[in-house]
Amino acid sequence: MSSNNIVDLPNKLFQGLHDLSNLDISNNYITEIPLDLFLGLVNLNVLFINNNKISALSDNVFKGIIVDEQGSPQYNKSTVSSTKQLKIEHLNLSYNNLTHLPTLPSTIQNLNIMGNKLIVKEHMFDRLENLTKLLTDTPFMCCVKPLSVADNNCIQTKLSFIECVFLNCKSEVDAISSCFALVGSTVLRVCLWMIGTSAFIGNLFVIVYRLSLDRHNIKNNYSLFTLNLAISDLLMAIYLLIIGVIDMYYDGVYAWNDQKWRNSILCTTAGVMSTVSSEMSTFLILLVTIDRLIVVMFPLSRLSRGDISWRLAVTASVLLWIVSITLAVIPIVTMQSYFNGEFYSQSGVCLALPLTGVEQPGTEYSFAVFVCLNSLLFAVIFLGQICICKSLRKGGCHITLSQNRQRERSVATTLFFVVMTDFCCWFPIGVMGVLSRYGIQIPDEVYAWVMVFVLPVNAAINPFLYTASAVWRKRRYRVRN
Repeated sequence: MSSNNIVDLPNKLFQGLHDLSNLDISNNYITEIPLDLFLGLVNLNVLFINNNKISALSDNVFKGIIVDEQGSPQYNKSTVSSTKQLKIEHLNLSYNNLTHLPTLPSTIQNLNIMGNKLIVKEHMFDRLENLTKLLTDTPFMCCVKPLSVADNNCIQTKLSFIECVFLNCKSEVDAISSCFALVGSTVLRVCLWMIGTSAFIGNLFVIVYRLSLDRHNIKNNYSLFTLNLAISDLLMAIYLLIIGVIDMYYDGVYAWNDQKWRNSILCTTAGVMSTVSSEMSTFLILLVTIDRLIVVMFPLSRLSRGDISWRLAVTASVLLWIVSITLAVIPIVTMQSYFNGEFYSQSGVCLALPLTGVEQPGTEYSFAVFVCLNSLLFAVIFLGQICICKSLRKGGCHITLSQNRQRERSVATTLFFVVMTDFCCWFPIGVMGVLSRYGIQIPDEVYAWVMVFVLPVNAAINPFLYTASAVWRKRRYRVRN
């Protein structure tokens, strides 16, 4: 009965067909299965209900066989003593709109539940002691499989059933999370806490230092930009600490809380904070490079005068914050037919980096922002750094420099190291994004390290480069004088 544009099925449609063993009602437009649809199918062994529009199945829909007190099948409700579950061994419920499974017959051996919106629950398969093969695309569904299903027979994949048949697909594992922890690797978990704590303390110190101890220099462009960079990196630190706290909160029970966490407001907020931080940091480094380029190459120009330059710097900083926030919130406030509200829920760490070959909602947008835009920005930064270095070399490397020239060289050196640390963080992401775009598989271990360690590490390093070093230089200068 498959592929017949069927919308409704009458009650007791198959009553009396006690010799029927295979039933296929797939590829129709069925939205509801009547409670007594399978009434009387004593010998039903194979049932295909896939590719319909069913959003819910009654818990009793697979009972199906009415028996009298002697256990013989009966088909007249007036003689009902009890109901008995069907003896289905092969059940295909794939590609419907199911959010939970009904009570399934314990005789099931093969179960296909791909293409639904199922929520993982700890004991959802406990009664299926005869189940030997499970096909799913729901993350962490294999974490709650019955013991009767061998690891290689629980296949968790995004490929379609037909592709699995021909490609002999294998179960996919999450690159970062495990069945019991949001961050499955102990080493990664330690790194996350170390980077997050260091970044939080370091950037908080920079903000306090710039706003209190160094407030007389706040109208200096460089101080203004470093203050904004510290705020940006502090967002990354808060993001890391959120992931760390959630990892601790769901320790031991993560698999059946994965979807709850990914779809939460906190996960979306964490993802937005991470995106704003990463993009704002890159924008600010570009802004600092342009500012230093003007000061070093055109020290007497109108643009280098403090009052005008500072006003422009404030305006540029505000505009860049607006652009960064806009880039981060576009996936959650616009074009939902494209993003499907799943942009930040694609991974347990709430990031949407385009580092996998699997097409997910917003992949093109993610590639455009994190790979194309950032590559363009770093290309401009790189050219600016070359011009700064050449200009400073022309000033003479072995002659006595003026105090201002020495300061500009010191700032340029610090900026160079800040640029290099950011470049070292973003360059692997750009390369991996391009490779993934052309179908080259990135190893899970590399993907996990990039997401948890490589991307945020510059947020912890930056404060020590551009503020701790400045404090140290001032201290040495005071000691000498």
